[in-house]
Amino acid sequence: MTEVISLGLCILKFDYDNPVFRKYIETFPTYKEEEDAIRITIIFKQGIVDKNTKTSDSCCLDIDPSLIRKYVVTENGDCIYINSSLFIERDFSRNIMFIIYDKIARDDDYSGFIETFIANILYKIKWLTLHGAVLVKDNSAVAFLGKSRSGKSSTVIQLLDQASGILCNDLFCLNLNNTEIKSIDKVFGVRTGNNLYIDSLVRQRLTGNEFYRNEQVYYSLEENEGIEYIKTSNLKKIVFCSVSDKSSDITIKRIYGIEIFKNFMDSCICLSKKIEIDYLYLFEIIRCNYDCYKLVLPNFNLKTDINKNIFSADFLENLLSGGYK
Repeated sequence: MTEVISLGLCILKFDYDNPVFRKYIETFPTYKEEEDAIRITIIFKQGIVDKNTKTSDSCCLDIDPSLIRKYVVTENGDCIYINSSLFIERDFSRNIMFIIYDKIARDDDYSGFIETFIANILYKIKWLTLHGAVLVKDNSAVAFLGKSRSGKSSTVIQLLDQASGILCNDLFCLNLNNTEIKSIDKVFGVRTGNNLYIDSLVRQRLTGNEFYRNEQVYYSLEENEGIEYIKTSNLKKIVFCSVSDKSSDITIKRIYGIEIFKNFMDSCICLSKKIEIDYLYLFEIIRCNYDCYKLVLPNFNLKTDINKNIFSADFLENLLSGGYK
């Protein structure tokens, strides 16, 4: 089976031999094809994975390092052995990635491999892919960045009523030559059960059928009547998110210099060693063009009143106007 979609900046061609993989294709929004769009091919193929691989090395993928059995840099890309049933080969000269699997488990999630590969290719044409959620208010975008479980989705779901719409809940790319950003993820994935108030907001705002689920439940932003899905905007502010292990209060402060660099490195997507990336150059772009903030969310296990919105009604407006110092 073959399917081709356009992300505008790039054209994604998927070849897959099992319909279960189609759910990953459907997570991408479609754009009008741009004249100089780069071509990317992603191939799923069942095959025998080398089960005798025992050595390990560092690998540029945003996944648990304990899952990686071996990482090898090749002439045109790299190869990654994931446990004993999954093998990834990436060719950056031809923009082709092979996902070779031994068998399919119901809870397997290949989206991270696909997204990281796309991030590598987009960086070659000066677009930086970032892991974060983005809210838009009057064509001014605020990006909430952070590691998995840093509270991005919980923050966004509580601030939706203050925004004009949402650009993404997980993945977007930034033009390194200006402030333009584009959504490359049209699903809202959220973990439920940690907070009753947030769970109720999810049920109210994320209407429609479940897109798919693993440890999170995913909903389509395009098909959700309760949220305006905005695919392009201009980035104005960056907020790095984390969750406190000691405090029951929310804090936000403007950050500078090395603190921006540390938070940026903690939240950015790791690119392959074959892609020449200058993190200091990226840091200078972030530092010079955007006001950056550190948002620390409360530990809900310590908070007594968890059944209300933890943000003030003018939080997003204050953030965009520079009200937080």
